[in-house]
Amino acid sequence: MIKIIPALPGCVLSFAQRCLCALWLVTWFSISSWATEPELNSPKQVLQIAIIDWCPHICPHAKKKGYVLEIIEQVFQKSDFTLHYKVFPWSRSIAHTNNGVTQALLAAAKPEAPNLLYPRQPVGYQRACFYTPAASHWKYTGPLSLKGLRIGIAVNVALEEITTYAKEHPEQFSYLSDSERYMELRFRMLKGDRIDTFISTEGLFISKAHQYQNIVYVKNAGCLTKSAIYMAFTAQKTQQDTIRQAMKLYDEKIDTMKRNGAISKIMARYELRD
Repeated sequence: MIKIIPALPGCVLSFAQRCLCALWLVTWFSISSWATEPELNSPKQVLQIAIIDWCPHICPHAKKKGYVLEIIEQVFQKSDFTLHYKVFPWSRSIAHTNNGVTQALLAAAKPEAPNLLYPRQPVGYQRACFYTPAASHWKYTGPLSLKGLRIGIAVNVALEEITTYAKEHPEQFSYLSDSERYMELRFRMLKGDRIDTFISTEGLFISKAHQYQNIVYVKNAGCLTKSAIYMAFTAQKTQQDTIRQAMKLYDEKIDTMKRNGAISKIMARYELRD
């Protein structure tokens, strides 16, 4: 703050004194501006986030961007972070976050990317289900009910209670990359009798199935246990200061959004419950 000191009565400043005063004021303002400029214009930290096209969780190409992205954007709103999304296939998203090319991943179950760091709070939930031709009488009732089936699945997807079974019977599982054509290829494989069933997350199937019903009509034949999904972070040591700040903010804001009902409101827009 500048203090204005009144001149003494009858005292008149000389020209030299006025020049010195003006020079002092210019210098003071310059120093003050320089000192405060970093605070006013300090750049935000950028979080590079690997995502996939996975409606209704994440919909990067749709008007409704997906409940996961809506939650994350509210979490980091008015924070010291700027979010940059990068769309990759699932396997590449995991690899890039493991290697520190991206700082975070949306949205992983812990078994899918065990080398990443996970906050306390999940961002949502997923449930993987089995889909068969409508005429099939098979129903999933547990790992033992998979005996003898030809099963289609995407790589790097959490298998929950059938993980052990899949390791013991690899010949039954047909893996495909999780590209945008995953659903289309699985529908065609069902029609061609190359597989008996395939696994997809329930939300993805609902959002994509209408595009492929002309290929073959399918039905839900049972689901695996529901699992939590997270905003997972890279474990690369050189980035841990940023990651610690982001994870702390994430957990605090998710706690707040659960208490004030913000997450429930977002989920309701997608006809889901938190």
